[in-house]
Amino acid sequence: MFGFIKASKELREAAQKLEVLLDKEREEKLKEAAELLEQKGRLEKEVDKLKRDITNLNHKKKIEEEDIAHMVKLSEERQEVEFEKKTMELKSKLEAEKAELHEKYRDKAEKQLQQEAKSVKETMEKIMERLPDVNVMFGDKGGKEEKKD
Repeated sequence: MFGFIKASKELREAAQKLEVLLDKEREEKLKEAAELLEQKGRLEKEVDKLKRDITNLNHKKKIEEEDIAHMVKLSEERQEVEFEKKTMELKSKLEAEKAELHEKYRDKAEKQLQQEAKSVKETMEKIMERLPDVNVMFGDKGGKEEKKD
């Protein structure tokens, strides 16, 4: 019987050792599980934060693209206004130069016409001086001519 008690005692000791080992392993596995759960929580928070960051970045990108499009539109409008202003300045300058040339040539043409008129008048006067002075009377007198020298 002693053999049975001895074996039973050994079995109890082995069972106790096994129970202690199982408790230690259970504690280790619980610690690992707790660490994994904690790590999962951190990772989920990080994923949520990254999703918010992505949303914020997409929103920021959209705003920046709209700002760029707006600035491009303003730049194009400013260039168009500057172009129209330059065009108007050039047209104004051209009209002024055209008016100046017109005035210049009008003055020259008037002077030339006056000179020509004066020349024609002088020529007519010279011709008239060379012609004899003749008075012709028509009507009741029967067509008599009078000469003056």
